[in-house]
Amino acid sequence: SEYPLYIEIQDSEGRPVELNNDVIIKLFSSDTRAAEPPSEVKLKAGSHYVITYFRTSETPGSAVITAMAPGFQSGSILIKTEYSVGYPKKLALYVYPDVLLPSSSEEANVVVILQDVLGKPARAPENIRITLYSSNILVGDVYPNEITIQAGSTYAIAKFKPTTIAGSTIITASASGFESGRDIVTTIGPKPRRIMVVAAPSKLISNGLDKSFVFITAYLVDENGYPAYADRDIVLTFTSSNVLLGYFKETHVTLHAGEYCIYNKLYSSSDGNEGRLEVTVQARGLEAGKTYIDVIVPSDSDIGYLKVYAAPPVFPPGDATYENAIVVQVEDFGGRPIVASKVIDVYLSSSNTLYGDLSNDSIVIKPGSSIAYTDFITTKLVGSTAVTASANNFTSDSIEVRTYAPPPVKLKLGIGPTNIRATGDVYPFLYVQLQDENGRPAAAQENILVYLSSSTEAYGKVPENIVIRNGESFEYIDFTSTSHPGETNITASAEGYESDTILVKTIEPFPSILSAIAYTTFIANDEDYPIYIQLLDSQGRPAKPEIPVKISLRSSDPSVIDVDETVMMNSGSAYVEAKLHLSEEPGKAVISIAAPGYEPTSITVNSIILPLNLNISSDKSSIYTNESIKLSIKVDNQGIPVEDVELILSCDKGSIPSNGVTNEEGIFEAIYIPTLPGDDVIRVYASKPGYQAIYAEYRVHIDMLLNIKIILKTEDGAGIEGINVTVIDGSGVKKSMITDASGTAKFNNIMWGNISVKVEREISNRNIKYIFLEWSDGVKNSTWTGYLENDIELTATYKIQYFVSVTSEYGSVYGSGWYDKGTSISIGVEETIIPVSWILSKKFNAWTGDIYSKDPQTSFVVDSPKVITAEWVDDYTNLY
Repeated sequence: SEYPLYIEIQDSEGRPVELNNDVIIKLFSSDTRAAEPPSEVKLKAGSHYVITYFRTSETPGSAVITAMAPGFQSGSILIKTEYSVGYPKKLALYVYPDVLLPSSSEEANVVVILQDVLGKPARAPENIRITLYSSNILVGDVYPNEITIQAGSTYAIAKFKPTTIAGSTIITASASGFESGRDIVTTIGPKPRRIMVVAAPSKLISNGLDKSFVFITAYLVDENGYPAYADRDIVLTFTSSNVLLGYFKETHVTLHAGEYCIYNKLYSSSDGNEGRLEVTVQARGLEAGKTYIDVIVPSDSDIGYLKVYAAPPVFPPGDATYENAIVVQVEDFGGRPIVASKVIDVYLSSSNTLYGDLSNDSIVIKPGSSIAYTDFITTKLVGSTAVTASANNFTSDSIEVRTYAPPPVKLKLGIGPTNIRATGDVYPFLYVQLQDENGRPAAAQENILVYLSSSTEAYGKVPENIVIRNGESFEYIDFTSTSHPGETNITASAEGYESDTILVKTIEPFPSILSAIAYTTFIANDEDYPIYIQLLDSQGRPAKPEIPVKISLRSSDPSVIDVDETVMMNSGSAYVEAKLHLSEEPGKAVISIAAPGYEPTSITVNSIILPLNLNISSDKSSIYTNESIKLSIKVDNQGIPVEDVELILSCDKGSIPSNGVTNEEGIFEAIYIPTLPGDDVIRVYASKPGYQAIYAEYRVHIDMLLNIKIILKTEDGAGIEGINVTVIDGSGVKKSMITDASGTAKFNNIMWGNISVKVEREISNRNIKYIFLEWSDGVKNSTWTGYLENDIELTATYKIQYFVSVTSEYGSVYGSGWYDKGTSISIGVEETIIPVSWILSKKFNAWTGDIYSKDPQTSFVVDSPKVITAEWVDDYTNLY
């Protein structure tokens, strides 16, 4: 069989260690005949154990299996192998009684039992068909020649039926997949020593050649005169002392093995001659026998006597038919045979058919004959019966016919299978046999009441009595076992017979003990681990179940370690595997294991968690927001990288993968990208089933270089070029820049933090002036301040003022000044005529320059700087 071998990697303290790389483990056995493992096995990365299988042979022994790998201290375990008991491996056959009378009425039980390797009874895991065979069917045969041991049973019974031929035969039982079983059965009876001869009738009619005959029957007896069957084919030689009176057509006749008697016909050879002749029957190795026949001239009378003959007059008991064994002859009153002139109906009867009967109730003596005959039927009972013949006009006659056998004088107890299971069942394996004074089986010649007793009924009981019936040589005894194995003496006694005692031993119905094997310390990693259950007998030997066994398992703390509720151990299995279901919680549990009819067991198993070390590293701890950090997260257990560790990552001011898993080197690499400046904490939580969770932090400082875009524009959106803008960054550095044609000043790489941006409140450019209004975020102060962590675009809005210049060479004008763009204003002269002399005056003519108007007072919208001059002309009106 193959059995599991659990190999684990441990640290110096005996705790399991998971490796991050494959390990090739070499295996060696000190004796491969006892236990042979594979030459190597691979422990895969990420696991702390591997299960392989070693093979055992059919030779028990022990071996040390050693596991070796580079860099590791070797480990070893002693394996002891024994014969596996309890499961059927072979057949055992018992014929009981195994010594019988050579009689077809004797039928013995043939029990075929399933046995394990140690010869103990074992139950059939399924229906098993058994083929039976007799090596010498001349002695006896078995029927039926196929039987079935039903599933759950240990045996099945057939019958052995002997013939009348004494001898021995081997009964063999075979079935596919099992060692064959066999037993020898012997039939013995009286051994033939002498030939007995009888004539039926004893008077032969002298009426011509071959016109009449008589039966000459030869039968065998032993030295005590008991009927005996031929133990071989015997050639009998029949001779007549006077062939002129009577002769045999067949001088040599074969009495076949197993036959008791045989007849030959002696024919008349004379006509009118009378006399006496002697018939002798002889054979090699046997005492010859003889008889006398009177040859007589027949009578022609129509009345007289009936004469009944039995040939032979003595028979062995047994259900058999003997041909022409009863012969009736008619004689006149002077004893002379009568040749019938007409049909004579002869009526026959047997006084006691228990001991013998006739095949016909009537026979016919035909005209021209003096005899009629019929068959005699024997039974297995020993006794006698009177055969009577009667016919009209003839005096009746009777003859006593006996069945005869050696009388029994003692009892003999016997047992078929010697190993009886202590199951409380009834086993028909005992018998009590009658024997004669020579110790040979003998049939009862009356019903015999046999008393039985058991010395220790705690181990087994028998009925108080049984009856060996008349004609039987034995009777079976039911033995009722108990649930306790042990020994008891069974005694049989009967009045007038020698008693006997036999020791009966019962054995445990093994296997009887459950045994559990598991590695007792596991990692609490939410995985399944094996637990192996095997059966043992009371001596601790491994056993295989005969029929499937339903095994129940229970955990004392299923929240920590649970177990399969039931497993089925198939018949013939060396073990069965159940699963321990570990949670992620450390602790211990007692696993209880039970099955009906088996001694329960339990095993304590522990689950532990292993420590983790967590290390976070990077090549830098201070960066800008436009940079990133490559973090290396390494997890190990006492320096050994741990693979498949689940990581949860988080931070406050950046982005990082939210989770990850370590590789075979125990490393997970992550990219941290900051989004905000400042100090950030990168948090890592590491966990793996079977390990203590761990937390670690990595701190990083983030600086940010901002881009600030300043736009100066007028209210109508026009950029203001050439204006100085000053920025002071978060580190106090001042930078200035002149706005471009679009009114924009771009500041790059400005340190984040408290930022100030300053522009002029009023900007004058000859006849144009810009007046600051507000920033785009509503700030009214021309110096903007704020805390910045992101790029920003600020717009400063200015209003435009244009200068309007109104001048005149003469008189007074009004309207000069700075005006907001778009303002509607009025300009004018206060006097339109200005005297210069007594004859000459200056008269207002028009406004010229950027505005032309003849009106002394005029209005317009200021949309640009204006230079306006009053134009005068000479006026001589005063002369007139």
